[in-house]
Amino acid sequence: MRSPWPGSRRRTERSQADQRGAVVTITSEGRQLMAVAAPQHVADVQEAVIDQLTPAELRTLTKITDKVRRRLAALDPELETDTQ
Repeated sequence: MRSPWPGSRRRTERSQADQRGAVVTITSEGRQLMAVAAPQHVADVQEAVIDQLTPAELRTLTKITDKVRRRLAALDPELETDTQ
């Protein structure tokens, strides 16, 4: 997949665990670009998704995402992060 920004903003290496995959590392320049883009992205998601849901739908979405997050953390403990 091509980077949405011109120039190199990431490094790609072959996965040592699974030769079919790749590990992508964001460069410091890429991190800076993400930091600039993040506030607008959050506002867009808020307007397009969150603001369209009822309180009951938001509770359901929270339950679903928590369940998925727990499953992913069980598969790879390094993914576990406290988002509360």
